[in-house]
Amino acid sequence: MSRVLVTGASGAIGRLICPFLQVHGFKLRAFDRSPGTTVEDSVCGCLEDLTSLRMAARGMDAIIHLAACADEADFVSRLVPSNVIGLYNAFEAARLEGVPRFILASSCQTADLVGRRELITVHDRFPTDLYGLTKLWAEDMGRMYSYRYGLSVLAARLGWVVRSQAELDEMMSIPGGTALFLSHRDVKNFFLCALRADPVPFAIAYAFSKQQPEIFDVTVSQTLLRFTPSDTFPAELQLTQQPQTPLETQRNGRNDGNHDRRDDR
Repeated sequence: MSRVLVTGASGAIGRLICPFLQVHGFKLRAFDRSPGTTVEDSVCGCLEDLTSLRMAARGMDAIIHLAACADEADFVSRLVPSNVIGLYNAFEAARLEGVPRFILASSCQTADLVGRRELITVHDRFPTDLYGLTKLWAEDMGRMYSYRYGLSVLAARLGWVVRSQAELDEMMSIPGGTALFLSHRDVKNFFLCALRADPVPFAIAYAFSKQQPEIFDVTVSQTLLRFTPSDTFPAELQLTQQPQTPLETQRNGRNDGNHDRRDDR
């Protein structure tokens, strides 16, 4: 496999993985709302526009779908258009253009860790907010597209790529919060492993750096993707986002290039 469409390529995770995947021989195409990616082959459009997504997906071997709306955004005006309608359009673009493989950025927020005493597995489903609920919807849609249309779908429940001091403080305030950490090096290697792994009909896999303490079961990532994290918090911690004023935070919904603070994004 060599041709990969990355939606949300200018987001925090997209900016990390795109140059890395290109170095490893993948030919990328970017899909973003506005120019800003380093990927030469790029398409500008919004997730609500199926025509633009179909054009971007044409001729691709796989889609890495990172683009989504931040978890603090309004449900009706922002989460639904991007995380429900936009998600549907991304899957439809894959189906209609014959793209056989779809790697979906889900979230560790589909299964909240607070108060848990048992290891959290990929079968656990207990979101604590509407954003997490939209990510469960994304996983269920992926399962349906796999079953009905034969699309190979991997739902990646991504950990927290910390971008700012405020996010670091927030993570540290959560009991066991450092287990959510996903370093720059590990997120890049996770997606490389996901593309190199043999395709399966449908799977859910967690993506974290080495957990301390171990809260999430990463067996699927280890066995199916052959992914082994390299880093333990705070190794490879790189704060790349400048602090925002309260007005900027409210305006942007903590959305850096089409994604939320824990996943991308």
